[in-house]
Amino acid sequence: MTRPVKLSCNNIWMVFGPRPRAFLERHKFEPTLEDFQAESYIGACRNVTFDVHEGEILMVMGLSGSGKSTLVRCITRLLQPTHGEVLFDGKDLLSASRSELIEIRRHKMGMVFQHFGLLPHRTVLENVIGVDAPARIGFAAFIIVREVDEFAFELGFHPVRCPVEENDGFFVAPRG
Repeated sequence: MTRPVKLSCNNIWMVFGPRPRAFLERHKFEPTLEDFQAESYIGACRNVTFDVHEGEILMVMGLSGSGKSTLVRCITRLLQPTHGEVLFDGKDLLSASRSELIEIRRHKMGMVFQHFGLLPHRTVLENVIGVDAPARIGFAAFIIVREVDEFAFELGFHPVRCPVEENDGFFVAPRG
């Protein structure tokens, strides 16, 4: 049985420069590296598409400057993507109001950006969902903790600790 899609990102573009939407349209949403260079635009996120199903955890890893934080900021609407679609529980986040976004970030989606705000004495999961999560979201948190701990153990994290000085990426976990 396939689990429902919790987060769906379709054709996400984040382009920096003057009139980035016009740049994409001019190149029929398929600009080449040469197009970016010739017109002095920066393609921080280029046609990114993926789904995260219920119960899954999304980790984005990459080299410094590869667009990891920009992508998560687009997903969570801390930045407005130049183009694309972001659906969370079927809701279009690109049309969500400020108050709706606050509620989603507060109760349904956790994120940790690189070194900012990480607490070295907490596990990866505690940094994402907070230590009071079981009280806020109930029994599901314990199931998630176990799955995350087991997954992290399989990846070689013993125990699930993510010291600030070793973390060069970020972590997003759809909740519930």
